[in-house]
Amino acid sequence: MSAIITDQFRLENTTNFVKSFDDPENSYYIFVGLSNPNQVGFGRSENWNTNIPNPIDNLAYQYHFRDTSMFGKRVTSSNIRRVIRRNDWVKNTRYEMYRHDYSIDNPSPVTQSTRLYDANYYIMNSEYSVYICIDSGASGINTLGNNSLDEPKFTDLDPSRAGVSEDGYLWKYLFTVSPSDIIKFDSTEYIAIPPNWDTSTNTQIQSIRENGDSSISGNQIKKVYIESPGSGYTPGTHELDIIGDGTGGKLLLKLMM
Repeated sequence: MSAIITDQFRLENTTNFVKSFDDPENSYYIFVGLSNPNQVGFGRSENWNTNIPNPIDNLAYQYHFRDTSMFGKRVTSSNIRRVIRRNDWVKNTRYEMYRHDYSIDNPSPVTQSTRLYDANYYIMNSEYSVYICIDSGASGINTLGNNSLDEPKFTDLDPSRAGVSEDGYLWKYLFTVSPSDIIKFDSTEYIAIPPNWDTSTNTQIQSIRENGDSSISGNQIKKVYIESPGSGYTPGTHELDIIGDGTGGKLLLKLMM
C-alpha cells in the first residue's frame, strides 16, 4: 500500500518543534569547535577544506564533538524562525496563482511543480513585503498566465492590482519582514516568517489574520478560474449561481462585444 508524508504533517512537525523552544524543560545549544579545519589530527585524517566529511550519527561521534567543542550558545525562541523559500519579485517574470489542487496529476503551469509549496505563487518585493498571487491572468485559454509588470507595494487587506499596466495580476498582501528579523535572519535563499501568527498581538498581523477569518470577516471569492469559456454568449451582465457549502452565492459575469 502506498503512503505519503503530507505537507500538512511536515508543517505540524515544524510548528511543534518551534513551540518546544518555549518549553522550560527543553534546552537547545549550538556548539562551535575544531577551529582549524585544514589541520589533520585529533580525529581527522584529511583536510576538511578539501574533503568535507559526511555527518555521523552514533554514540562515539557524540563523545568526539564534546571533546572538540570550544563554546556553545543556548538557542531560545527569539533566535529561531520558520522560513520559506525566497522568491523575489522580478519584472517580466511569469508567476503562478495560488491553487489548492497542484499535484502530480495537476502540476503548476509554469514551474511544473507537483506541490503548492514548490510553485512560484508568492513573492517578496524590494521592501521586504510578501504577497500571494491570487490572479496571474491565467485561464483555460491562457494557461501560463501573463508576465508580471507592476511590483506590488500596497498594504491593503484585500487583494489589489499592483499598478496600471493591466498585466492581469491580483496580489494579496501577507506581511512585511520586521527590521529585527532582517538583521538576524536575512538570507539570499529564505524569508523569515513572523512568529506566533495565530496568537500575535501585532496590529498588522492581527488585522490580516482577522480579515481572512470567516468567523470575523465574511470570506469572499476573489478569483474565478474559467476552465472552458465556451462561445455564443450575448453581451451584457449575467448572473450565475455558485454551488458549494454556503448559501446565496452569486457570480456576476460581464461579457463585452
